[in-house]
Amino acid sequence: MLYYKTAGSGKTIVFIHGNSQSTGIWDGFIDEPSLAGYRLVRVDLPGQGQSFRSTDPEKDYTLKGMAVHLLDFLQPFDDYIIVTSSLAGNVVAEIITQLKGCKGLFLTGASIIGEKVTVADIVKPNPFFSAVFTAQPTDEELKGLISNWAIHINEASKKDYIKLFWATDPAVRTQLGAAIALADWSDEVANLEQLEYPVAVVYGAEEKVVFADHLNKTDIKLWQHSIIEIPEAGHCCQLDQPAQLAGLISRYAADIFRSAGS
Repeated sequence: MLYYKTAGSGKTIVFIHGNSQSTGIWDGFIDEPSLAGYRLVRVDLPGQGQSFRSTDPEKDYTLKGMAVHLLDFLQPFDDYIIVTSSLAGNVVAEIITQLKGCKGLFLTGASIIGEKVTVADIVKPNPFFSAVFTAQPTDEELKGLISNWAIHINEASKKDYIKLFWATDPAVRTQLGAAIALADWSDEVANLEQLEYPVAVVYGAEEKVVFADHLNKTDIKLWQHSIIEIPEAGHCCQLDQPAQLAGLISRYAADIFRSAGS
């Protein structure tokens, strides 16, 4: 069973965190005024936050394995949109065509992969990137990784995000790394290209982890017909520019729910 938190009421927006994070990465963000009037659901992926620790990590901690658990979690939901951060975009993209109640998808810091897009197309050269696939990275590697999450971050917040990292089952990182090395993923790009609704794709202008233009070579139907960049933001836009990101999510949700007639 996946752990989740709910706040507010109205149409549902589901928020899903990135690798070695948790619902805590959205703390404070959901209080942004532009998100008022929505039911905001935050969920912890397997092995992270307060969700279950697997006794079979080779099954549960791959992209496909996490996607199966997320699919089970989302099945009871009707008429919702999903907002993802970083790796969560991959997890959702594995199952997006099976999510009948999902009306829209909002990707931040995404690294969507497929036949048209390789790992080399996605990942920027970065000395700290390997920390997300390492059970016990060094203090230097971890601090470097956190500095890539956000460009505006104080020491207190760094300590909070380091706690999120260490609260993750280390096997999550090693199994994800192993699965990616084996190319154990679906054609996520092709899955998104099948969607009838537009997908919002947003990056921070100071993105240090992935190339923000890697989805330009795809036929994904983009909201506002382009990839959106948020100034003065890094990989996790919700940490650097919460008000701007929340405003975009609110406008996207309004467009999607209006188009869906819900």
